[in-house]
Amino acid sequence: MALLSEPNRAKMIRDELDASSGDRERHQIPWKGTHELCDVIRLSIDAVVLNPRSHRLRAQLASHPGREVVYTDPTEVAAQEILTELIKAEDGYDNLKANLREEGQRDPGVITRDGVLVNGNRRAVALRNLDEQYIRVAVLPTAATEREIAELELQLQMTREFRQDYTFTNQLLFVEELNAEYGYSLERIALMLRYAQSSDASHLRSGVAKVEQAIRILAMIKEIQVISEHRIGYAAFDDQRVSLEELDRSYEKLVSDDPEAADRLRLTRFIGVILDCGYKVLRQIDAEFFEEYLVPDLSDDENLTALVSIDSVLVGPEASGENDLDLDILSPKPKEADDLADPQPLLAWIATLDEELPIPSTGDARISVLREQLRERVRGVLEGAAERRKQERAREKAAEAPGNRLKEATAKIKRAQFQLKSAMEDPAFDQKDFTYKVNKLNKAVRDLTSHFTKIGGR
Repeated sequence: MALLSEPNRAKMIRDELDASSGDRERHQIPWKGTHELCDVIRLSIDAVVLNPRSHRLRAQLASHPGREVVYTDPTEVAAQEILTELIKAEDGYDNLKANLREEGQRDPGVITRDGVLVNGNRRAVALRNLDEQYIRVAVLPTAATEREIAELELQLQMTREFRQDYTFTNQLLFVEELNAEYGYSLERIALMLRYAQSSDASHLRSGVAKVEQAIRILAMIKEIQVISEHRIGYAAFDDQRVSLEELDRSYEKLVSDDPEAADRLRLTRFIGVILDCGYKVLRQIDAEFFEEYLVPDLSDDENLTALVSIDSVLVGPEASGENDLDLDILSPKPKEADDLADPQPLLAWIATLDEELPIPSTGDARISVLREQLRERVRGVLEGAAERRKQERAREKAAEAPGNRLKEATAKIKRAQFQLKSAMEDPAFDQKDFTYKVNKLNKAVRDLTSHFTKIGGR
């Protein structure tokens, strides 16, 4: 990949702008709360560089092993090759390249005065891939701050559907940046990202709630990354949106009344998220799931006990006095009667598994197991435990259903009693019809009582 130096890029852009005639093409962009007509030039493909701060790539870049190269020298060849690699891996890239091959470039990209692409990064990569020599770009005004460029990227993306064009984790990172780095209020972010459809108070409350949830979910993802010693990248969570949103709702509902239970629920669901369990599995996990279902099932699974040391309570290596996680992940721990098993050690073990782990052996040969084999085994146990919990809940619902219907009926009768006085003051009230309905209700109650007695009730 041949790239021009920054001074040469800037000079080439100035020369192209100076050489353009008075009837040059112009492209309208949103700028500083209004719109700006920017000159469009035809520029050598070597005179533009991919934007290292592109919000479309932030999550992917943060997970890339070569990210420090991009952060340190973003316009150098090695950094640009990493950005190119990430862009080519994006969904829709091949379709874009095919479209450019057939129809050519229709819409101009947008660049700064020193040749950094604000919009059109994928087009530039595709054009290079097609061995094209030139790219059409609209050139920003001379003084463009990073904040203004970030706002411009957002506004350009809003001409499309932001929530379809960005991955889930890139959306979360963008929300964080707007709030923490640029100081935007939650209300403004809600409107900018269309989480709120208007500035109407009810719409705004709903939109702000979505922004707050995005901030909380990103905090959960970062917590998992810390637990995993940063082995798990952002991209691993892009397909976990529904599960993480459901976890956030369940946690927020529980945390004010029982923070310890909320924490157990959160940590146990983290295990399921790391293991890529589906939403329907994760929703079965409550605060007691780890103690009552997962720990016993792990201990009873012979395929797993052949690989790791398991007992009724899970402890970390420090508590067990051992340093080899593969040998003593699960071992006895004294506990008080009211204590519940702690999901944290198993979570940390699952999150930090090496690619290949030694397993206990009485012979001289070294025996090892692949990380994915262990993860698959634990995932199978968790899914089985979740299914058992689901079936028990279904039985509980069947047993509780008649009583719940009576509870609902009693509440409705009380509301009818409360509304009766004002209804009878209305000339349109049909007292005869009301009496008929009361008698019908009384008959239904007598029939229910008779049926209950007949089938063995007391």
